[in-house]
Amino acid sequence: MIDYIVEYQNSYFYGHLFNHNVIELVNKGVKMTPLFKSRIFNHTFDYDEWPSTNNNIKKILAPFNESMFKLRHHY
Repeated sequence: MIDYIVEYQNSYFYGHLFNHNVIELVNKGVKMTPLFKSRIFNHTFDYDEWPSTNNNIKKILAPFNESMFKLRHHY
């Protein structure tokens, strides 16, 4: 299933499929490398109004639990 999703639905949109079972899959020995290297968990934001750098390292590495569409307003 993971190979199929990585191959044909390689988009951040499908990350919700793994929200509650990643730990269980790792514990069962499922090969997760292709999933972690895919675009499902590694999404690149390309938005012209997005600032490219920030001098505040703590703010860059802070966790964010809201919608990704609200992220740029908290930057």
